[in-house]
This record gives sequence, C-alpha cells and structure tokens, in this order.
Amino acid sequence: MPQSQTKPEFLSRPGRASRAQQVLPGQLVFATRRVLGRRFLLRPDRELVWLVKYLLAVCAKRHGIELHEVALMSSHLHMLFTDWLGRRGLFFNDFHAMLARCVQRLRGWKLPVFDKRQTNQPVVVTVQGAVEAAAYIQANAVMAGLVASPSEWPGNLTDLKETGWGKRERIPRPELLHREDGAVVRMFHPKSERWAKDIELELTPLAARVGMAPEECVALVKAERDGLVEEAHGEVAKSGGRFLGRFRAMRRSTRAQATSKEELNAVVPRVKAGRGQGEVRRCALAEDASFRWDMAECRLRMLRGEKDVVFPAGCFAWARRFGFATHAGVAPPLV
Repeated sequence: MPQSQTKPEFLSRPGRASRAQQVLPGQLVFATRRVLGRRFLLRPDRELVWLVKYLLAVCAKRHGIELHEVALMSSHLHMLFTDWLGRRGLFFNDFHAMLARCVQRLRGWKLPVFDKRQTNQPVVVTVQGAVEAAAYIQANAVMAGLVASPSEWPGNLTDLKETGWGKRERIPRPELLHREDGAVVRMFHPKSERWAKDIELELTPLAARVGMAPEECVALVKAERDGLVEEAHGEVAKSGGRFLGRFRAMRRSTRAQATSKEELNAVVPRVKAGRGQGEVRRCALAEDASFRWDMAECRLRMLRGEKDVVFPAGCFAWARRFGFATHAGVAPPLV
C-alpha cells in the first residue's frame, strides 16, 4: 500500500462491516467456532457426536470441503480442512445454522447457540503450521484440564492414525435423539430429500495434504502433541490440581459456563505459520493486507456508482451477493 494513499473514510468508522477474508480455492484452514457465553451446549455425548458427524459429512460433500482434523469441545469446535472450491463461507453458513437448530432441539435451548463473532478461520501457510494445528486440535482437551490423554476425550473425531491414513465411516441420519430429560426429539423428517438417509464421513489424511509419507507425518504430529500434553501435565502438577476426568466432564450441565479466563477482545490471527517461521507469516500478512486494500478500493468505486468494478481474487461475499466480477486465483502451495 503506497504511503501517499489514505484509507477510505468508511473503512475508518467502527462497526460498519467485518474485515474482508480472502477465500481462495485450495486453502488449508484452521477454523474455530465458539458457543455463546462459553456454555457447554456442545458437550460431546453420544447423540451430539452422531449429529456433528452427520452434518459434517453432508455439508462437506455439498461444498467441496476436505476434512482433516475435527475436535468437538464442550464450548467450541475445532476443524482443520481444505477448501478446494473456495466455498467455505457457504459451508460455515450451512453447517453452523443446521447444527445450532439441532442443538436447540436436543438441549431444549431457546437462545442462540453460537457466539455472534465471526468464525475464527486463519489460513495455514506452512507445513509446520499444519502439523502444529493438528497437534493442538488433538491435545486441546488435555490442555483444557479435562482428561489426561487425548484418547480419553470422546469429542476427538481424529487421532494420530487418521493423521497419516485417514478414515471413512458410514453415518446414518439421526432422525430421533434422546434428550437428558428423557424426551425423544425428531431432528430430521424421515422423508427429507435434502438430508441423505445415510452418508459416508471421510476424514482425509493430513499427510497426503502436506505431501508427506504417513509415518513421517504421524511422527511429527505425535512429537508436537506429546509436547503440548507434557506441558499441560506440568501446569496441572504446578497448580496442585488434577484433571477433571472423562466421567465428570461428561456429567457437567450443558447450561454451565467455562470458567477459564479468555480475552474477548484478543487479536484473531488471520494466518497460521509454524514456530520460527516469522518471515513467512509476515509475507502472508502483507498479502492479506494488500487484498483488503484492494477490496476497500473496489467497494469505494462501487459506492460511487461504477459498474465495471472487478473485485480481487478471493472476494467471497460481494461477488456472490451482488454479482460483481472477480479476478481468478488459487491458494499458493504450503512452504
């Protein structure tokens, strides 16, 4: 961005629009969505895990999303996936809207399920960043003080084996589910045509995505994950406490709220690189800033009434909502 240029006035006004997110085909994305008020509405009991698996399978197939890692925590959801068609905005809308609707019925919850903030979706730009993201997703329950080992947490839909070799699982449509109060609630109409009667959930190995041999990728993720687990054990021992345990964690009320400290106004990362890869991260952030500047100029021209505006590659909402042309582009390969 040239020094002589100044930011358009409407971009300096707070609350006018969310920051533009570049959506390119082929991006590897580390996504997190949080529950409103950090309540435990996503507690991974049998019914909810079944529901999440089914919705992920349907929505991922519908929008060209390739899932690599998924972890369902009680108050938030982590995913690492590849967006091959540049449609992750539609995937998020579809998946989160339907999941929220089903959670409301399953939990008897009347309020919104998810936080009003945007889905946190930094783009992974390096192989090391992908390894760290996968390890973090698998170790998150241990880092939260819930269980002593990642394998104990029922919300971990992927483990080390899936990191190297992937997994396929046939998921039937969850038509009737049991609530905690004993009531039986219907999730999907038995004659629904939009939602398949059963579908295959495919978790594609991260090893294939980053171009590694399965054994090598598993070893790297394991080393990173073990480091996070060891650090979590050290923190618990230092505080003189203990892990909550799977049984107690799954007995907590879905109305309860997480008590750990969280900075609500913390900076949300836009790119994800590995440790020691600051230069790659800075380059990716510069590209992102250039995209947002181009978006700002295109929006300003559009508001002035120009009809021949061509938005930059990676523009998602404006092109689909208002029909403006965009430049072609694909995500650069991981470094």
